[in-house]
Amino acid sequence: MDFVSGKVIRAGVCMALVACPGMAHAHSPIAGIGTFYAAMLHPLAVPGHALVIVGLSLAFGQQGRSAARLGLPVLLGAFAAGLGAAMVWAPFAPPQTALLLLAAVIGAAVTVAAPLPLWLVGAASTVSGLAMGLDSAPDPANTTGTLLAAGGLSLGIAIISMVIAGTSLTLDKAWMRIGLRIVGSWIVAASVLVLALLLHNGRPSTALSIAIPTRLETTT
Repeated sequence: MDFVSGKVIRAGVCMALVACPGMAHAHSPIAGIGTFYAAMLHPLAVPGHALVIVGLSLAFGQQGRSAARLGLPVLLGAFAAGLGAAMVWAPFAPPQTALLLLAAVIGAAVTVAAPLPLWLVGAASTVSGLAMGLDSAPDPANTTGTLLAAGGLSLGIAIISMVIAGTSLTLDKAWMRIGLRIVGSWIVAASVLVLALLLHNGRPSTALSIAIPTRLETTT
């Protein structure tokens, strides 16, 4: 397989992640895999989180290496801070509507593809990381399970964001950059669609109340 074909395949993986925001199940994406691995997959099982992570990571790659070098550490640090705050002080978690609005804004930025100042990249990374961290606190059923879940969540965010950002950095052909903008428009559309369903009649629909876990359940 040549180098260009590899790029196309990796870009397709990124698009597939965005195209499946609704494929979520309560507490664990795959039953029986254990707390740690369930926590690693948990960010992709929540539509708001998945859309924010994918959109922001694509933006890092689209904006260049300087943005990625700044944004990735800030995102991971802010996520760890938000997760720690949620576990220790249990502050108010941001609603899913806020995460979806954030995802829509990030997706719009990817679609427009205008150069962004580094301070704005850092600010978006900080807000995104804190919001996801505050909304990802494990169920404190037991200390061991909580620690495993926290470790899995942090590692999952790190792997997902670095893989997607690194992949988007390698997409240097004009048609590949256009593909990134198309994915950005998909993120906007998916965010608006899920948001509309959540706001239907002023409350989440029955399907979404089951599909969107509010807290990661730990097991002994």
